[in-house]
Amino acid sequence: MRDGQVGEVTFTTLTRQAMPLIRYRTGDLASFSSVPCPCGTFLKTMSRVRGRRENQVRICGGSFLHFCQLDEWMLPFPELLDYRACLESEKVLRVEVVLKSGVDFQETQKKISQKVQEEIQSRYGCRMQIVLTRKAAGQEKCLNSMEKRKFLRTAENFSESV
Repeated sequence: MRDGQVGEVTFTTLTRQAMPLIRYRTGDLASFSSVPCPCGTFLKTMSRVRGRRENQVRICGGSFLHFCQLDEWMLPFPELLDYRACLESEKVLRVEVVLKSGVDFQETQKKISQKVQEEIQSRYGCRMQIVLTRKAAGQEKCLNSMEKRKFLRTAENFSESV
Protein backbone atom coordinates (compact mmCIF):
# COMPACT_ATOMS: atom_id res chain seq x y z
CA MET A 1 0.00 0.00 0.00
CA ARG A 2 1.05 3.58 -0.62
CA ASP A 3 1.49 6.07 2.22
CA GLY A 4 -1.87 7.62 3.10
CA GLN A 5 -3.96 4.89 1.44
CA VAL A 6 -6.42 3.44 3.96
CA GLY A 7 -6.64 -0.31 4.36
CA GLU A 8 -7.24 -3.05 6.90
CA VAL A 9 -4.46 -3.58 9.44
CA THR A 10 -3.03 -7.06 8.90
CA PHE A 11 0.10 -8.45 10.51
CA THR A 12 2.25 -11.54 10.76
CA THR A 13 4.33 -12.60 13.75
CA LEU A 14 6.40 -15.73 13.74
CA THR A 15 7.93 -15.14 17.17
CA ARG A 16 5.03 -16.75 19.03
CA GLN A 17 6.01 -20.39 19.33
CA ALA A 18 2.66 -21.82 20.39
CA MET A 19 0.57 -19.93 17.88
CA PRO A 20 2.23 -17.80 15.19
CA LEU A 21 -0.09 -15.33 13.50
CA ILE A 22 0.07 -15.26 9.73
CA ARG A 23 -1.79 -12.48 7.93
CA TYR A 24 -3.92 -11.81 11.00
CA ARG A 25 -6.72 -9.40 10.04
CA THR A 26 -7.58 -7.04 12.90
CA GLY A 27 -10.59 -5.33 11.32
CA ASP A 28 -9.02 -1.91 12.05
CA LEU A 29 -8.66 0.64 9.25
CA ALA A 30 -5.49 2.73 9.10
CA SER A 31 -2.79 3.86 6.69
CA PHE A 32 0.98 4.00 6.57
CA SER A 33 2.39 7.31 7.73
CA SER A 34 5.41 9.10 6.30
CA VAL A 35 6.21 10.47 9.77
CA PRO A 36 9.22 8.62 11.22
CA CYS A 37 8.93 6.98 14.63
CA PRO A 38 10.74 8.84 17.44
CA CYS A 39 12.38 5.54 18.44
CA GLY A 40 14.43 5.60 15.24
CA THR A 41 13.19 2.33 13.74
CA PHE A 42 13.60 1.78 10.01
CA LEU A 43 10.10 0.26 9.81
CA LYS A 44 7.11 2.18 8.48
CA THR A 45 4.77 3.71 11.02
CA MET A 46 1.00 3.54 11.05
CA SER A 47 -1.49 6.40 11.34
CA ARG A 48 -4.06 6.35 14.08
CA VAL A 49 -6.87 3.84 13.59
CA ARG A 50 -9.71 5.48 11.67
CA GLY A 51 -12.42 2.98 12.38
CA ARG A 52 -13.41 -0.64 11.99
CA ARG A 53 -14.00 -2.49 8.75
CA GLU A 54 -17.50 -3.51 9.85
CA ASN A 55 -18.35 0.13 10.71
CA GLN A 56 -18.77 1.18 7.12
CA VAL A 57 -21.51 0.93 4.52
CA ARG A 58 -21.41 0.89 0.74
CA ILE A 59 -23.02 3.97 -0.78
CA CYS A 60 -23.56 5.30 -4.29
CA GLY A 61 -20.95 4.27 -6.81
CA GLY A 62 -19.52 1.53 -4.59
CA SER A 63 -17.71 3.91 -2.22
CA PHE A 64 -17.62 3.21 1.52
CA LEU A 65 -19.00 5.66 4.08
CA HIS A 66 -17.38 5.16 7.48
CA PHE A 67 -19.51 5.87 10.54
CA CYS A 68 -16.69 7.89 12.11
CA GLN A 69 -16.89 10.16 9.05
CA LEU A 70 -20.59 10.69 9.69
CA ASP A 71 -19.78 11.59 13.31
CA GLU A 72 -17.33 14.22 12.08
CA TRP A 73 -20.05 15.84 9.97
CA MET A 74 -22.75 15.67 12.66
CA LEU A 75 -20.78 16.65 15.79
CA PRO A 76 -20.38 20.35 14.90
CA PHE A 77 -24.14 20.93 15.28
CA PRO A 78 -24.64 22.05 18.91
CA GLU A 79 -28.41 21.55 18.70
CA LEU A 80 -27.95 17.80 18.09
CA LEU A 81 -27.90 15.49 21.13
CA ASP A 82 -27.80 12.14 19.36
CA TYR A 83 -28.58 10.47 16.05
CA ARG A 84 -29.03 7.07 14.51
CA ALA A 85 -28.27 6.51 10.83
CA CYS A 86 -29.67 3.76 8.64
CA LEU A 87 -28.75 3.20 5.02
CA GLU A 88 -31.98 2.31 3.21
CA SER A 89 -30.36 1.95 -0.21
CA GLU A 90 -27.16 3.05 -1.93
CA LYS A 91 -28.73 6.48 -2.47
CA VAL A 92 -30.92 7.01 0.63
CA LEU A 93 -29.56 7.65 4.13
CA ARG A 94 -32.16 7.96 6.90
CA VAL A 95 -31.04 9.77 10.04
CA GLU A 96 -33.17 9.85 13.21
CA VAL A 97 -32.17 12.77 15.40
CA VAL A 98 -32.64 13.83 19.01
CA LEU A 99 -32.42 17.60 19.35
CA LYS A 100 -32.07 19.83 22.38
CA SER A 101 -35.40 21.14 23.63
CA GLY A 102 -36.60 24.35 22.01
CA VAL A 103 -34.68 23.82 18.76
CA ASP A 104 -36.49 24.43 15.46
CA PHE A 105 -36.59 21.01 13.77
CA GLN A 106 -37.22 22.30 10.23
CA GLU A 107 -34.28 24.70 10.30
CA THR A 108 -31.92 22.14 11.84
CA GLN A 109 -33.09 19.46 9.41
CA LYS A 110 -32.25 21.71 6.48
CA LYS A 111 -28.76 22.59 7.82
CA ILE A 112 -27.77 19.01 8.65
CA SER A 113 -29.14 17.54 5.40
CA GLN A 114 -27.32 20.16 3.35
CA LYS A 115 -24.01 19.60 5.19
CA VAL A 116 -24.11 15.79 4.83
CA GLN A 117 -25.13 16.02 1.15
CA GLU A 118 -22.30 18.48 0.41
CA GLU A 119 -19.72 16.26 2.14
CA ILE A 120 -20.84 13.12 0.31
CA GLN A 121 -20.91 15.00 -3.01
CA SER A 122 -17.40 16.44 -2.55
CA ARG A 123 -15.76 13.29 -1.14
CA TYR A 124 -17.51 10.56 -3.10
CA GLY A 125 -18.80 12.36 -6.20
CA CYS A 126 -22.39 11.20 -5.87
CA ARG A 127 -25.71 12.57 -4.65
CA MET A 128 -27.61 10.95 -1.82
CA GLN A 129 -31.02 11.69 -0.42
CA ILE A 130 -30.67 12.52 3.28
CA VAL A 131 -33.92 11.96 5.19
CA LEU A 132 -33.89 13.46 8.68
CA THR A 133 -36.66 12.45 11.05
CA ARG A 134 -37.29 13.11 14.70
CA LYS A 135 -37.22 10.12 17.01
CA ALA A 136 -40.74 9.08 17.90
CA ALA A 137 -42.29 10.41 21.11
CA GLY A 138 -41.07 8.44 24.09
CA GLN A 139 -37.84 7.47 22.32
CA GLU A 140 -36.21 10.82 22.95
CA LYS A 141 -34.43 9.70 26.10
CA CYS A 142 -30.80 9.91 25.14
CA LEU A 143 -28.36 7.57 26.85
CA ASN A 144 -25.33 8.35 24.70
CA SER A 145 -25.38 12.11 24.25
CA MET A 146 -23.13 13.90 21.78
CA GLU A 147 -22.52 16.48 24.50
CA LYS A 148 -20.45 13.90 26.38
CA ARG A 149 -18.38 12.88 23.34
CA LYS A 150 -15.04 14.44 22.56
CA PHE A 151 -13.71 14.65 19.03
CA LEU A 152 -9.93 14.86 18.82
CA ARG A 153 -8.48 16.66 15.85
CA THR A 154 -4.99 15.88 14.64
CA ALA A 155 -3.00 17.23 11.74
CA GLU A 156 -3.59 14.15 9.61
CA ASN A 157 -7.12 13.46 10.86
CA PHE A 158 -9.10 12.64 7.72
CA SER A 159 -6.88 14.79 5.53
CA GLU A 160 -7.57 12.44 2.65
CA SER A 161 -10.93 10.88 1.92
CA VAL A 162 -11.45 7.50 3.50
